[in-house]
Amino acid sequence: MDTENYVEAIRLRLGIAGPLDVVPCGLCGEVPTSDSGAHAMCCARSESTRGHNNVTRQLAEDISILDPSMELEPMGLIPGTQLRPADILTGALGNGLVALDIGIAGPDAEGAGQDCTQSMVERKPRKYQAHSDVLDRQNITYRPVAFSSYGRLHPDTTATLRTLAHRIARRRGCSAGEWRFRRLRAKLVTQIWARAGKMVRSCWPDREGDDDEEGSDAELVAAAMAVVSATT
Repeated sequence: MDTENYVEAIRLRLGIAGPLDVVPCGLCGEVPTSDSGAHAMCCARSESTRGHNNVTRQLAEDISILDPSMELEPMGLIPGTQLRPADILTGALGNGLVALDIGIAGPDAEGAGQDCTQSMVERKPRKYQAHSDVLDRQNITYRPVAFSSYGRLHPDTTATLRTLAHRIARRRGCSAGEWRFRRLRAKLVTQIWARAGKMVRSCWPDREGDDDEEGSDAELVAAAMAVVSATT
């Protein structure tokens, strides 16, 4: 995580995100009503998508330890449509294939409900419900993987990541499954906070281009721990 994104993520964590003065959003021209970062988390669509893709690639990196043949955003799982139910298609989590559909939900977004991650877990399967038989015939299980835009994991996501981490530990011949789970979670949460920082910065007026350097695994983990503990 580069320095500017790190600082903006910390400011967002503290509830003082964005410019110090009241200025229009650099993307839509609307004047945010607070400095909580809520406007940016709903407005910055491009950075939202880039951040989602970074989370996907980060998770895929660990999955590839178990399943080198896993696929990213495979086309044609539901013939005759443009639907792509899997950000990652892998056989690392079950007897058949699992379509992992990664979602990052904002608590201030429309339809977020009381728990944005739970709302996403309930909403995503409805999109593919009419095609569930097509996936069943291919022995594919659809599984949403939901995070909040501030790095909170849905309980099902925690279970999925923990299963993955313990299987990696067994593959490596060790018993450090929980350590691997915490490490994987930290790397994913760091990507989510980097996404949040970039989304806020993209709404600054007259913002210059960003440095997209992501840093090493050790830097990602260290940054995650610092962001999470910033207010403790």
